[in-house]
Amino acid sequence: MPMNRWLKYLFLACGLVALFPPQSPAPLVWRRGEGWTWERAGVPTAATPKEQMELGRGYEKSKEWDLAIICYQRLLARWPSSTFAAESQYRIGICYETQERYYDALLAYQRALERYPNSPQFHEILERQFKIGNLFLGGMKHKIWRFKIFPGMEKAVAAYERVIKNAPYSDLAPQAQFNIGLAYEKQDNYVEAVGAFLKILDTYYDTDWADKAMFQLGVAYFKQSRSADYDKDAARRALDSFQEFIASNPDDKVRVDAARQYIAELNEREAEGLYKIARFYDRQNKNRAAVIYYSELIRLHRESEFAQQAIPRLEELKARLMPASASAPRK
Repeated sequence: MPMNRWLKYLFLACGLVALFPPQSPAPLVWRRGEGWTWERAGVPTAATPKEQMELGRGYEKSKEWDLAIICYQRLLARWPSSTFAAESQYRIGICYETQERYYDALLAYQRALERYPNSPQFHEILERQFKIGNLFLGGMKHKIWRFKIFPGMEKAVAAYERVIKNAPYSDLAPQAQFNIGLAYEKQDNYVEAVGAFLKILDTYYDTDWADKAMFQLGVAYFKQSRSADYDKDAARRALDSFQEFIASNPDDKVRVDAARQYIAELNEREAEGLYKIARFYDRQNKNRAAVIYYSELIRLHRESEFAQQAIPRLEELKARLMPASASAPRK
């Protein structure tokens, strides 16, 4: 029976544990007000929060980051309302960050701000969260079990969102919102990227980031239009965004030139699309429909190579559709 076989394995495992008992990594300790906790062997507990803080700083000085974290966590568990509690939670984040455990650091910093909003490290923590977001945005992998194996763009978004939540009107907030859009762009999630850039125009319209967002909004729409065969609505929105940016920022020559290049490519793609539709109807001998699309192509993009190809064909089709009485010479 399968069940009997599993029972045999269970009894065998229990027997091996009895014969070769593993050493417990920490004793089980009970303290008044804390209950039962596992404590790592070799990590002492001080009598006061100040002494506990000094223990943690000592382990930090000797670069024993995990032991320092245990000391700070113990301080928070025993003396959560002490004057050293806020700094302990902050130092946990520092220890994680030093080990390049950036997402753990982000969460530790967030707990520091939520539990101790009046912490003297508030602004420094905010900057550290922002920098963690920048690391993930720049390609840093998310670390699990000390191995950097997972893409970090989602963690970048999480870091920037916390910066905005913690200080929505700080100097870092509009840049954090802008970087959220960039992170979504890098994930090819153009719908969310568009939403992120639009939020800047809505919330931070009076900052320097609004103009940058207008340009990047055009880029996001442009990429969205290319993600399908041809998304006409996204292409039109991209054109509108680039044209508005050029009108508002004529002195930004670098991005104005880039915007004009995007506009030229969008116009060329629209011209090609109209030409293909016209040719389709032309081959089907649906002359009236072909005339409509050839005419639209020439009206919108007369200088394009596609329009130049369409002009003679349009004249032929118009002549073919003209009534005989209209084409006959008058006497």
